Amino acid sequence: MRFIVSILLLSALFAPLKNSYPQEKINDIYVVLFILDGVPRDFLYGLIKDGKVPNIKEDFWDNGAHAGTTITTFPSASAPAYQGFITGVFAGGSGIPYLQWYDRYNEEEIDYLGSGYKRISADMWNIHAFRDPEIKGLNFPVTVFERLDGYPTAAVYSEISRGAQKRYPYLPLGALSDVFITKREDRLDIRALRRVKDIFTRRADRIPRFTLVGLYSTDVLQHLDGAFTENAGLAIRQFDIFWDEFKGLLKKQGIYDKTIVIVAADHGMHDIENNAEIAELLEKAGLKVKKTNLKKEKSDVYFSERGVASAHMYIKGGDVSEYGLDGLPNLERVKNYPVEGKGTVDIIELLRKEKTLDLVIVRNGHFKVEVYNRNCHGTILKTVFGGEDYYGYKVDNCDPLNYCEKKGIKELCGGKLYHDRTWFARSSEERYPDAVVQLGQVFDDGRAGDIFLTGSDRTGFYKCKAATHGSLIREDMNVPLLIHGADIPKGEFGPIRTVDIFPTLLSWFGLKDNIKSDGEPVFFSGQEKNGGAKAMLWPGKKDIMRELDTIGRLREKYQRLLSTLPKRDLRFSLVFGELERIKQLDKCYDSFLTENQSLSACLN
Repeated sequence: MRFIVSILLLSALFAPLKNSYPQEKINDIYVVLFILDGVPRDFLYGLIKDGKVPNIKEDFWDNGAHAGTTITTFPSASAPAYQGFITGVFAGGSGIPYLQWYDRYNEEEIDYLGSGYKRISADMWNIHAFRDPEIKGLNFPVTVFERLDGYPTAAVYSEISRGAQKRYPYLPLGALSDVFITKREDRLDIRALRRVKDIFTRRADRIPRFTLVGLYSTDVLQHLDGAFTENAGLAIRQFDIFWDEFKGLLKKQGIYDKTIVIVAADHGMHDIENNAEIAELLEKAGLKVKKTNLKKEKSDVYFSERGVASAHMYIKGGDVSEYGLDGLPNLERVKNYPVEGKGTVDIIELLRKEKTLDLVIVRNGHFKVEVYNRNCHGTILKTVFGGEDYYGYKVDNCDPLNYCEKKGIKELCGGKLYHDRTWFARSSEERYPDAVVQLGQVFDDGRAGDIFLTGSDRTGFYKCKAATHGSLIREDMNVPLLIHGADIPKGEFGPIRTVDIFPTLLSWFGLKDNIKSDGEPVFFSGQEKNGGAKAMLWPGKKDIMRELDTIGRLREKYQRLLSTLPKRDLRFSLVFGELERIKQLDKCYDSFLTENQSLSACLN
């Protein structure tokens, strides 16, 4: 974990130069977002209720607002989670699928905890912007920093900082010493908080309008000692003392009443006892498992397990496309993968039998995701209509998510399509919160592997730690979120998602939310759309014709981009995948018009 933190600290040094966008007029406010890395909701809220962080309790709990439920993005790890706060995009559409991934089109490993740490901000994108025919090119703002271009902004010890005017520290030598030499993990936060104080003592025109602060002490200490370790609690109490001092500084600068402060976590944490040895399992079945180039090494599987409670794997495809790219394996190939001298292997069944695994999540084309555990199987169906995301869910013999026998959720099962906020409102408190949407989005932009795995309750991957995260269980997905500010409604609100913070920030600053994200402004989130549990009703020929017109314009856009992008451009694979997706949609809409076939049936 110490190595991971060092890479996260270094990554801020190599963020790309920000693009320039027309400066937009903003409201006269300041926003600071503190991320207590890895703190579960019940940990922080327990300290508040027990009176151990009195300043947070007074200003955020008693006289501020707190979310009863806040769900982060899956996989629940820092890189995809941090970006979700400042882009409003789920991991599967952000360009950052996980801590480590394999670019199958350029045939190279991307490891944000290794040599790839320099490029993490450059890899970010917004899949919704690609799917907007009105946005012609590829140069559009992704983060709130970019939307605030021309105003002072700052990222402090944050691994995601794309577009920030200032990034601190310049060289994190002291923090690296804290982790590797003196083993004073608590000092990571001290350094970050001192930097924040320094930034806010400047003259008024240099104080950042938006500041993102990563506080890593809690995460490091929890990995070492356990999810609810007393040492992590002391780090949180250290922040509580800081907040009281920082509040005084804001008053001294005359901006206290103009400042909104958010305290949140990127993901939760749970205790583990053992590791899953999946690479060995695959090798015993005759598969060649490598963490290098699938083509050059003649490997069958690239397996990324990067030290948390979930992993993903890329399976070598069989077909070559018209662009000469190694094709994605379809479900049939995954179930009947050819092994030299052994016939074929059903990779899914092999993984389902492994006792250390909980869920096996498999990409099935552009519109479906298959979810398995040892005994059960469910299918998630997804489509986009009118710019909104709709999901369906159906099970075979039993439900791996334990949704379809639950009051309030079971009527959504059966494969009909419902708005993503309907699923969220009904399932945010479950053992696997928001699972239909979170698992349905994870393969969207084509960068994730073909299979995601989550460990059983007490199991992690790669290295044994006292506690970890990354899975879909409530302890990892449900995070604290508190807001303090003069005009913030007091009391409990929610449920919300962490991606809801991005459009909330835009609304506070008075900026237009003109590029779609997966979020909604906080105090309007969690509400069901389209008549609550009402399924999406495919309205008629006029609406379908409107979608066909959108598809036609998107096809022109993608074909134009493919003609200008080199194959080795990271965006080429997304454009190519989107072109394939709309080809199938085009056929389904045509079937609706000519044969009156339902879209759900066509996509299935």
